[in-house]
Order: sequence, then C-alpha cells, then structure tokens
Amino acid sequence: SHMPGGGDGGGAEPRRGDTRRTLRRSLWHTSVAPAVRAAFFLAGRWPRLQQGHRLAGPCVVGVRRGRLGGAGAKATPALQVVYPAATHISAVDLKYFRSEALDGLATFAGSSRIMFDPLNLRDHPAAAGASILEPPPGGWPLVLFSHGLGGSMEMYTQLCMHLASFGYVVVAIEHEDGSGAYAERAPQATMKNGEEAVFDLPAEGTGAIYYASPPPGNWQRPAIVEFRKPQLSHRLGELRATLERIQATDSFRSPQVHQSMEMYAPADAVALHHDGTSLVSIFRHCDTSRASLVGHSFGGATVALAACPSAALPTGLPAAVVMLDVWAGCLHDEQIQDQMRAPTLSIYSEEWKSLVLKSSCARDLLSSATALRSALILKNTVHQSFSDVSNWVPGAVSRRIKGLGPNETIHTTHRATAEACARHIAQALQGHVHASKGHWHEQLETAAGEFELLFDSSTSSEVVS
Repeated sequence: SHMPGGGDGGGAEPRRGDTRRTLRRSLWHTSVAPAVRAAFFLAGRWPRLQQGHRLAGPCVVGVRRGRLGGAGAKATPALQVVYPAATHISAVDLKYFRSEALDGLATFAGSSRIMFDPLNLRDHPAAAGASILEPPPGGWPLVLFSHGLGGSMEMYTQLCMHLASFGYVVVAIEHEDGSGAYAERAPQATMKNGEEAVFDLPAEGTGAIYYASPPPGNWQRPAIVEFRKPQLSHRLGELRATLERIQATDSFRSPQVHQSMEMYAPADAVALHHDGTSLVSIFRHCDTSRASLVGHSFGGATVALAACPSAALPTGLPAAVVMLDVWAGCLHDEQIQDQMRAPTLSIYSEEWKSLVLKSSCARDLLSSATALRSALILKNTVHQSFSDVSNWVPGAVSRRIKGLGPNETIHTTHRATAEACARHIAQALQGHVHASKGHWHEQLETAAGEFELLFDSSTSSEVVS
C-alpha cells in the first residue's frame, strides 16, 4: 500500500502535483464516496428491512431505546425494546443504527466506516415511540435477547421485530462486557433531596466500550474459556439487573422519577418531556413475573447459563430459553454440566451442523437440558443469518461475505426463527412441558419446511412438547 501523502515511503516531501492528487483522493474518500455509496444503497432500498404488516406475526411493532435505573444504583445497560404497537406510524425520529455504534462495528469488522453509513441514514423500521397495543389479561410476555460477539442492541433488530409481532415485548440488551462491537458505560444514579434517583450525566453514557480481543497466540479452549469467563459473569449480572429494574417499574409512578429513568431517548422527545419514548410505560403493560431468554452464539452461551437454577434470576427460572448457534466451547466443563432446567429450544445454522455434531461440548450442553424441546437445523443458513447482516446488502454480496447461505433467501431465517421462538415460548407459558418425542417443528404453521432435526430425538436428552 502507498504511504499517505503520495511520498516514496521514506519521508520525502511530496511534490505539488502529488499534494493536489492527495487532496482529491481525500475529498473523494471523505465526501464524495460516502454520498455515492449511500445514494446507491438508498435508491436500491438497502438495507432491506421488513416492517409494519409485512412482519411474520399479526402485530405491528414499535421501538424505544433507553435505560432503567434505581435509587443509588447503576443504570441498566442500554436497551432496545420492541413491542406490539397500536400504530405503525412513528411518534419520534429514530435511526436504525446509532452513528457511534457503527464506529465500533467498523473497527470490529476491520472495514472502512463509510461502508456502514447507510445504516445510520435509514429510519428505524419499527414505529419509534408508538403507543403500546393494549395487552391481553396478565400483560404481554417478556423476552430478553442477548447478542453475540461484535453485536450491539441494533444488530438483531429484524429478528426481535418479527418475534415481537407475535405478541411479545422483546428487550435487546447491549452488553458492556467488551464482547460487543460497541456499548456505552452505564452511569451511576445519584440521590436528589435524599429521595429521587436522578442521572446528572448525559444520556449518551460515560464512555465508549469497544470489542476486547483475546490475547494473541493462544486459541486453545482453556485459554478461551478463561478469557470469556468474566464476560459471561458480567452478562449474567446485567440480566439480573435488567430484570430487577423492569420488575420495579410498577413502583415508580411520579413524573420526576419517571423521567429520570429514561436514557437514550431521542433528543426531541427529551425536550418535550412527554411519554413518547418512555420505557416504563412499556414494561407496565408486561407480565414481569416471568421472562424468557433468547441468545445468539456467545449470547446463546449466556442464556444457557441463565437457564440453570444457579443463575438466580429475580424472576426465577426462565419461562423458556432459545439458543441460536450456541457457542458451547466458551463454557467451563462445570458450566456445561450444570443442568438447564428451563424449557429449551436449540436452533443451529446449517453452516454449524457439522461443527456441532463433532463437538463434545455442544452435545454435552444439549444433554444437560432436562427439558429440551428440540434441537433443530435451519436449512440453507450460515452463522450470521440470525443477525441483520443479511439485510444490509444485495444477496450476491451478502453470500460472498457470509451474511446469507448459498441458497438462502433474504428474510426467511428471521421469520422462521421468530415463529419457532414464539411457539416454543407460548407453549412453555401455557405449561406444555410433558415429555414426548417427534418432529416438533412440523407444528409450525408457515416455517415447518425450513427446519430439520439435528439428530433423532432418541439420541438426545428429554424432549418436551
């Protein structure tokens, strides 16, 4: 590669013509190229995101972002909450991705920041700040989502939206453990007049957290396990804190405390001091007595740990757990052997099928699930199919960067996964946990043909229906 400035690499002063060419190149890279690239993607409707009545379930979906905090306590991580909405029309402006998150994503991907500009130009596909739909008796079921390595609260927006369209409030947590592409350190709540918990710090948090790479040179499992162990512990703490704050929303009713608990609200909504972006009003329409958990890859390992009684979540044992391409190799043997007692569904991409079948860690983790509903393969998929990466660029490009499988169709994975998650969670909430054997995925109304069994149920642990 050429040295900046067009010199000879030895520090020579560039000639005037070289300087002009350098300035033209700089102008192209900083101004023209991003504009051309953004125009190309927007004109072609990329990223291509499903929304409104095109979602897999019957509900349209709203979105709000924020934090919850309590008196004298650290706020929760940043949360993106998608929920059944009363309208598909946004009440406030909200971009699909935050600009700062794209800085972290570009660093994680080792790519130019301008490649990701279109993600910040697009409005969020859900109805930002929309009122929540009137819930059924008992409230909307609550689901927490845990992202994988290099993730953020926006990274699985489409999957979370499709799941929410089936009648769930889905909370995507932005983990602050250094495993994500970007996060912002949660501020500390302080006391005002000895009564109210307030945040004197700005809503953007107290400092960026970028992906922390493992030490180079040692990629053996023991080193990986030791490196990831504190991150998993941190994530479990975030799950507990988030559930505690969500459960506490019913006890906060004064406008002062109500406003102090909102973080990451769009600036215009904050200035208006209205309820348009309030997380509290969303959670007051939820059944906060129980929660289900969904996670991808490292997030799958997170929810696997949370499915064990030793996790001691404030809501008790999760109502249901879904692991998507769960990364079992980052877990200690003792953690793998700890029994997952929550009703569990495990879905793998076809790319990971051979890895899972060869991995004793993966098989042992499935065997530790005492209520394993099914272990499924989602056909024609790759590891990143579960994230939003598959929606960002045209199919041919997405397949080249392994955002889509060779024969995968855009949107299919998110829709099929959401339908399977929704049915599994609904059955668990209804108490359908009696042992049986069979092809559970064939009960799915529209996505049955997208799945196949990982292996025959007779070779796995107990299966529930």
